[in-house]
Amino acid sequence: IVFLDISMPLMSGFQMLEQLGDAVNFTVVFTTAYDQFVLKALRVSAFDYLLKPVDTEQLMDTINRLKRENASAGMAERVQNHSLNKGLQPGKQRIALRNKDGYDFIRVDNILYCNAERAYTEVVLLDRRKLIVSRSLGEIEPHLPESIFERIHHSTIINISEVAQFSRNEGLFVIMENGDKLAVARSKKDSLLTRLGIG
Repeated sequence: IVFLDISMPLMSGFQMLEQLGDAVNFTVVFTTAYDQFVLKALRVSAFDYLLKPVDTEQLMDTINRLKRENASAGMAERVQNHSLNKGLQPGKQRIALRNKDGYDFIRVDNILYCNAERAYTEVVLLDRRKLIVSRSLGEIEPHLPESIFERIHHSTIINISEVAQFSRNEGLFVIMENGDKLAVARSKKDSLLTRLGIG
């Protein structure tokens, strides 16, 4: 957990997170004297936003909520995903994805791709919905059957049956059925082409 100021001498808190990119593997709580950045903080999925001078009760409330979430989230998702998928074929399996009110239960074959966003993961569905999950891509990957999904980049896992095109034009890319263009790491190219039947 990082309590991060926004206005700092060398760069802003937002700039720091941007420079760290995928290396961000912590929860962010912004602490600042300025309230005009609340919306931007929410856009980068900050857990909370505390105004200076920080109120002791608000700080304790934030810490207690962080403790509860961290203690309950991992075990609950492991148990739920195991129970959901007893005896099911890979394409029929479901994954429990936490939302602010509880869980979304998504059939894995309805997932188009998953993309890492710092310590969060954006899950894009076939119906064009996008779910932001406060779990890293590495935590979600074990619940995605290998028969359906392929990691094409350190930050991206795709549903292999939803690839519309593979392109070598100005880099390596796949274009998904919804038109989204996703980068392919060179180290992942051979495995991907094999999965696509052209390796």
